[in-house]
Amino acid sequence: MQTLVTQMGRTSTFSQIRIRTLSCLQMTRLLLIWKRELGWRVSPQRRRKRAQCGMKNMWVQFSVSLQWNRTLQMESQQQRPEEESGVARRRIRSRLQSFLCFITVGMLRPIQEWTIQHARQTEQTDWFMILHELMAFISVIILRGVTKVPSLRDSWSACLGNPLITGIMSRNRFQDIMRHLRFDDMFTRSERVQTDKFAAISDVWGSFVTNCITCYNPGRHITIDEQLFPSKTRCCFLQYIATKPDKFGIKFWVACDLKTKYICNVLPYLGKDPSRPSEERLSESVVMKLMEPFMDKGRTVTTDNFFTSLTLARRLLSRKTTILGTVNKIRREIPQSTRKMDRKEFTTQVCCWSFLFHQHL
Repeated sequence: MQTLVTQMGRTSTFSQIRIRTLSCLQMTRLLLIWKRELGWRVSPQRRRKRAQCGMKNMWVQFSVSLQWNRTLQMESQQQRPEEESGVARRRIRSRLQSFLCFITVGMLRPIQEWTIQHARQTEQTDWFMILHELMAFISVIILRGVTKVPSLRDSWSACLGNPLITGIMSRNRFQDIMRHLRFDDMFTRSERVQTDKFAAISDVWGSFVTNCITCYNPGRHITIDEQLFPSKTRCCFLQYIATKPDKFGIKFWVACDLKTKYICNVLPYLGKDPSRPSEERLSESVVMKLMEPFMDKGRTVTTDNFFTSLTLARRLLSRKTTILGTVNKIRREIPQSTRKMDRKEFTTQVCCWSFLFHQHL
């Protein structure tokens, strides 16, 4: 398997390169095109040098002026367009059933139980909340996200409030449920938090992510990046990122379908993971975990320079998955020639990392 690295664009501001993995067959076809179009030949001196190196991997660099008018497709299983899965298609008969595909009744009942437990332990012994009231509470949260107002009180005001919200639930009842809302058993949390930093919401969160994976078939292209959800709650994995609009929050690694923006998979960043091997980069571990449910289908994952590396490209290619993204120029596997930024504008540089030339040219 091979890796194709290209650098295109204005060299005055372009400080990164793009990397994409190709199969042996694709690389062979590409090299034959270059050989035919450019009349390129390997010199005898270079042949002798490669023979002395044996079959070791090396960088071979040359400049081309080809016009890219088609995309080489990876020969793999054909992927159907993005659509809901068979499980979701059988369940959905209304908008409510569509919602229940992601947040099921089996997830809501424990939340109801633990919320009532907390309320009775802290305030009223006869405090109660029915399941439909919990669903109404969630609907108000969704509506507040759609119709944004300066404060919580304004959602029920006569001027800025939403009539749908005021018709669903009173403001006092909403705040009462919000104060007691719990997602786990508070009496066993101290034990579980020793091995799971996300213990306060881990069970419900895991069920939600599983539903996101099983209820939708993403398209061929998936994008992975980080997302900081604003929060100032006190926890050991709270992040401060100065470059973000909201400086404090909980960071999540998110994999989204490129076309529909659907969240295919998501992982919270909880600090150092003791289960991750010491020789494995955090970026590689994140991409492999997020893409695990979508491997072996010929998909392409797009990443930024934090994730992209030659090692990751090889691991993905072994699972019939390609990668496209910017790569940091300080990576060890990047040849020195691609790090030069003094080339002319609108130039293309192609480097093939392999001994494929030795075999076929």
